[in-house]
Amino acid sequence: MIIDAEKEELFDIRQQGELGFNRAAEPKKRVVIPGITHYGIYTVAREQSIGLAIEWMDLYLKSGM
Repeated sequence: MIIDAEKEELFDIRQQGELGFNRAAEPKKRVVIPGITHYGIYTVAREQSIGLAIEWMDLYLKSGM
């Protein structure tokens, strides 16, 4: 599960999140949250990112895939 900020200002998400996602084995999921910067994941999009992470973990980690 990779969650990126659309307006990431500290690094290029194509060189980080996208590249990591492309190299990762399944199961995998990548979400780019629109309109937020790096720290927006902890403020503006906190509930959304927590929900995405929990949903993915419930699906793949609890079930044993």
